[in-house]
Amino acid sequence: MAYSIEQVARITHTSRHTIAVYCRLGVIEPLDLPDRPGWHFDDEAIRTLSRAEHIRREHGVNLRGTAIILRLLDRIEALQDEL
Repeated sequence: MAYSIEQVARITHTSRHTIAVYCRLGVIEPLDLPDRPGWHFDDEAIRTLSRAEHIRREHGVNLRGTAIILRLLDRIEALQDEL
C-alpha cells in the first residue's frame, strides 16, 4: 500500500519537514509512482521512520545521528544473519 506524506506524518507523528530530511539522509525513500503526484511511502518506510523517531525522541539523538545509528543497526542485523 502507498501512503501520502500527509498520511505518513499523521501515522508516525512526524512533521513533513522531518520526513523530507530523513529522505535526504537516505533513511527512507519515496516510492516512484508516476501516476500519483507527490511523495508516497510504503509500509517499510513507515516502520523505518517509526524506528528512527523512537531513537531520536527517546535518546535525544539528532537526525543525522539517528540515520547513522539506523545504518549501524542494519549492518549488525546483516552480520548476525551471516553467522
